[in-house]
Amino acid sequence: MTESTLPTVDAALDENKIIAERREKLRALREAGIAYPNDFTPTHHAGDLQTQHADTDKDALEAAALQVAVAGRMMLKRVMGKASFATVRDGSGQIQFFVTPADVGEQTYEAFKKWDLGDIVAARGVLFRTNCSACHNFTGEGGALAYGKEAPSLHKASDKQIYEAMVTGPGTMPVFSDRQLTPDEKKDVIAFVQGMKTTPDPGGFNLGRQGAVAEGLIAFLAGMVVLTGVAVWIGTRARKAA
Repeated sequence: MTESTLPTVDAALDENKIIAERREKLRALREAGIAYPNDFTPTHHAGDLQTQHADTDKDALEAAALQVAVAGRMMLKRVMGKASFATVRDGSGQIQFFVTPADVGEQTYEAFKKWDLGDIVAARGVLFRTNCSACHNFTGEGGALAYGKEAPSLHKASDKQIYEAMVTGPGTMPVFSDRQLTPDEKKDVIAFVQGMKTTPDPGGFNLGRQGAVAEGLIAFLAGMVVLTGVAVWIGTRARKAA
């Protein structure tokens, strides 16, 4: 066996291990009698919800108590004690599920922990705006806000800095008292943010973890804009020279 063939062998072994793990999970689901359920009907699409409620603030959305049902492919998952998050994408866009044993039951929550990225999942519940991702986005990368302000990236923040920010509310950030977020829930938020630092980016270009296809399209369109601008500039220079 030559040295050049080793990566191929290692990749094949890794793939076989993944296939074996998936088959074992499928076997367990079949034994439970719920391998391929087909009794869920979505009432909303993720992208439509994002568009329709982009300008709705947190309090107004909470007061509306809008019941939604969304299904899609799980792109990201973060399990943190008694509160977990899953980023789900359908044909229109993506949305985040907030999953707790109190909402789905202990049995379903334990099952959720074993689900894999790429699985098709579905949920019903009340639509709400998460306290952090509305400004820092769900990857913690920050971004532009209204009136020229900007939410900082959390990727270099320590546990202590994140906790202090939640209890003091620097700048325009609101203060989250223990009544709004209990100390344990604050720890869950910190664990989620820190976990995002080690979660691989499915796209690779650091464009909000949109995925390889979406980020490739963004890069292609950006390149076309640049090339068009260069072509116009060259044409203008040529006309002036003539």
